[in-house]
Amino acid sequence: MDSNVARAYETAMTPRVDHLALPCFELDSTHGFCIEVLEAPLMRAASGERWLLMAYAFAGVTLDYFFVPGEKRPPSRGQDEIRHVGIAVGSVADLARWKKRIVANGAETWTEDHGDSEHLYFYDPNGNLFEMTADQWTMRARGTDPAGAKAVIEAWKARATPPGRVGADGCLS
Repeated sequence: MDSNVARAYETAMTPRVDHLALPCFELDSTHGFCIEVLEAPLMRAASGERWLLMAYAFAGVTLDYFFVPGEKRPPSRGQDEIRHVGIAVGSVADLARWKKRIVANGAETWTEDHGDSEHLYFYDPNGNLFEMTADQWTMRARGTDPAGAKAVIEAWKARATPPGRVGADGCLS
């Protein structure tokens, strides 16, 4: 791992993620999901005139679920969703145990093979996507390649028409 990146992971002066703010549309099922599926204890709750916050400790951060009456759940993008909470577990065996627990609690799951790693995906009751993989497949374990990353970005930007964009001819590539 690049020494600057390693230092960034380890130094106290580096900012760290404290919480993830997530929408909540289902109070009771969200609470059950956090307590029973994620084993994330309720740490605090707060409310304002138009909102309720429920904060659960999980993976070194809090999952802060905000319930706002009348808010509408956005349509699901299914397996095409990009925004997600990424979670690393200790081993492949741990990943299998988590999958069994999540399925047993009624969550729909799917897995993706990312070439040399398996990733488990599932939604919470509010439509927030979670991804879980084993530590050995995370960026921290694999190391980093800042120069290679810059080259990939530059190559992408140099494409005449990146995939998914409408070209001059009006066709989606």
